[in-house]
Amino acid sequence: MSTLQRVSSTIERLTKSKVIFIVLFLVTIYTFILLQENVVGRMGGNPALDSFFGYGPEKGHKVMSQMTYAEKETYLGLYTKGYDIVIPFLLTYLPCALISFTMPSSILNTVPLLYMLGDYAENITHYFIILDYMGTYTNAKHPLDSMPSPNTIMLLRAGGFFALFKYVFFVLFGLIKKLFLVEREHHGHRD
Repeated sequence: MSTLQRVSSTIERLTKSKVIFIVLFLVTIYTFILLQENVVGRMGGNPALDSFFGYGPEKGHKVMSQMTYAEKETYLGLYTKGYDIVIPFLLTYLPCALISFTMPSSILNTVPLLYMLGDYAENITHYFIILDYMGTYTNAKHPLDSMPSPNTIMLLRAGGFFALFKYVFFVLFGLIKKLFLVEREHHGHRD
């Protein structure tokens, strides 16, 4: 048995309970409600870097430079209050469980793990970007018309890459699910 098959079997065992699935689904909804109230709703209408399907240093710099210090503190709360620790886990567990329920013994239940890795890498990078723009990471000031430091540019490039990586695997999961449903429907008509 390959490592991938062992990981897949472990995921299948851990996601068997439909009760746990329902509870975690409800926790996911509740977490997003709290996130909306405590972070997104307090950002003054400014988008978070997390909301972009990838971005370059220029776009990231513009977004971060337009935030007030208080909005950056609120954005930092996304990471320091645990939202972006819990959310990637939940958004990985649920698809892993769905694939395990509908396609037993399929290694496709490991695909959402790639999303989770990308999301956690993005979150760590965004944490340091926010600290940098708050002046606590490098004590740098970033007026909109100035160029960010080379370290900030590197962080912005990495954050944009990980954001793209995360969303590619999120979309990939959706395509796998869609293909599976089409295939299942196709086989259902032949029986």
